[in-house]
Amino acid sequence: MAVRHDTAQHQAHAAPMQVTGDPGQMAQQLRLRSRRVRQADERGALAPGGQGRSGSRGTGVLGTRRSDAGSAAVEAVVLYPFVLLLVMTVIQAGVYFHARDAARWAANGGAVVAAVHGQGDGGDEARARLERAGGSTLLEDAVVTTSDDGVGVTITVTGVAKTFVPGLPALKVTQTVTVPSERFTAP
Repeated sequence: MAVRHDTAQHQAHAAPMQVTGDPGQMAQQLRLRSRRVRQADERGALAPGGQGRSGSRGTGVLGTRRSDAGSAAVEAVVLYPFVLLLVMTVIQAGVYFHARDAARWAANGGAVVAAVHGQGDGGDEARARLERAGGSTLLEDAVVTTSDDGVGVTITVTGVAKTFVPGLPALKVTQTVTVPSERFTAP
């Protein structure tokens, strides 16, 4: 009983390639064979069920293949706002930590000066350092408070860090430094 194979799949894969000693003829046979396989694949004969490369996926109502053109633009429109928000959040974190460090630097400098020269000089030094660090462009509504309990001087710098991420609440910054007061005692 003989079985006849008329499919393109059989034509592309069933016939063994005849090898000869001539390299030029062998290269030509390989090109011809790969062309047959490519043509059979384009016709859909090599896919399971003979439905083409994509099977039933990617075909429209009339059996025509749908294009992926424009899908990258849609993905970009969906993805870019999230990437932009992520970048802005990272920058906002940097601004907050910089404002916190500037407030700490100003409070530390003011506390050291207040411990040596007095409470009033320490507050002035803290305000001057805060202005050098960025002042109102870095901390809005910055307030410097000083207190001396006889044992140590405490300076607190409080303000609100600038925010530019939509929907983010105000980020309050408070840094306090306490330094022991210097006293001269009789020997």
